[in-house]
Amino acid sequence: MAKELTAAIRGTSAAVVVATHDGQLLRDLANWARLRVGEPSR
Repeated sequence: MAKELTAAIRGTSAAVVVATHDGQLLRDLANWARLRVGEPSR
């Protein structure tokens, strides 16, 4: 399921918010910009 979800996310031009604990999905999207709530911005 992670592969299909990753493909769908990468195939859209819309803004996407992903909240997950799925390790494969995190690895697949590792190079995406991240906003981490509660951490100072860089």
